[in-house]
Amino acid sequence: MKILVRGSEDVFPVFGLLRGGALTFDRREMVFRIVPAADHEVVDGRSSSFWYGRDGETTFAEFFEKYFRENLANGAPREKFVAESYHELFDREFPRDEQETPKYYGNGLVSCPRCGRIFRPLSFLGTIRCNDRDCRMEMNNPFYDPERLKESIEWSRLTYLAECRDRYYCVKTQRYYPIPPSRAALFAERVSEWFREWRKRRRNRRGREKRL
Repeated sequence: MKILVRGSEDVFPVFGLLRGGALTFDRREMVFRIVPAADHEVVDGRSSSFWYGRDGETTFAEFFEKYFRENLANGAPREKFVAESYHELFDREFPRDEQETPKYYGNGLVSCPRCGRIFRPLSFLGTIRCNDRDCRMEMNNPFYDPERLKESIEWSRLTYLAECRDRYYCVKTQRYYPIPPSRAALFAERVSEWFREWRKRRRNRRGREKRL
């Protein structure tokens, strides 16, 4: 699904439908915005296969995680990566009438209509990009298959930092924790790290003295 925000010429992929309106993502500010129905025009009404419903709202599953939005606001690496990855998925999920389809060469290979580069997409999304860094032309995917979207390489990337799911990102330490750490816990962590470094330096110093 894509919308045109009133007063703007930009078309945005929709990340979900919430009670307040359509959920979009500002890639420059790295923030989510809810656009009320009165403030946008639907230019592509196809619902995403990547949406997940909960309590009458529909969006991507990670949005409902306990700390996701707070972590994103704090610049957490996993949440930034997830938001960017979903932007790619929602933007390229469906083919577009105005785009070319590359020539198929067999064995999963296609040829870019612009630069002629031959590559293997490894994707079942509606559109793909040439993998030549100087080209990056976007084109319709001859392997588009709505039933196999989650076999695409773009979906598999979401496993990056999966161990940090449902964990809290602390700005001070730039680490993830099961729950927001207290000041005492952070102080104890700093003391423990200082002690480990002190022991490491002491062992190294003793090793040098023995060699002398």
